[in-house]
Amino acid sequence: MTTGLGFRAVWVLDFEFVAQHGEHPAIICLVAHDLISGKWVKLWRGEFGDPPFSLGPECLFVAFSAAAKWSCFLTLGWPMPQRCIDLYPEFIRIHNG
Repeated sequence: MTTGLGFRAVWVLDFEFVAQHGEHPAIICLVAHDLISGKWVKLWRGEFGDPPFSLGPECLFVAFSAAAKWSCFLTLGWPMPQRCIDLYPEFIRIHNG
């Protein structure tokens, strides 16, 4: 199953983490939801291994302030997703004109 845009998965995700200035984030948890399949991923500290989802061009990732999410990917040693929509710039545009 794919979207009209050709994506097999549309993942909305968020990490909770603590970040000291100049340090890598200390990741507490990840929650991700695929809007197409309905699948949920919930991982806590100590449960991280390989990415629990495909990061290829067939998957779209949606995040708010994606740079913070990708810093968690870097900390975990995960490759970057190939397709991403960051809602933060849209939020700023709407609220700041």
